Amino acid sequence: MNAELYDLLILGGGPAGLSAALYASRARLRAAVLHDGGGQVTSTPEIENYLGIDSIDGFELDRLFTEHAKRMGAELLTARAEKLTAGDVFAVETRGGV
Repeated sequence: MNAELYDLLILGGGPAGLSAALYASRARLRAAVLHDGGGQVTSTPEIENYLGIDSIDGFELDRLFTEHAKRMGAELLTARAEKLTAGDVFAVETRGGV
């Protein structure tokens, strides 16, 4: 079993999860995003209502979000959460071995 300790583990790598990771990293927390790839934004062919961007496809917007979060220090882990155990420290078990 590969055990890592994070200040914050975010389940889901969509815009909200990546934004949370970015702000947590800025606050000097060790933050990681657990995601299993894809998501609704990546399958959107055209986004025209994002402030400051006239038009972009979802895959490219997701790439920009991901790179920004990583530049700020967030870690991205590709796996699916299978089990959560609450205690003094939360434990998350994944199928992907993370």
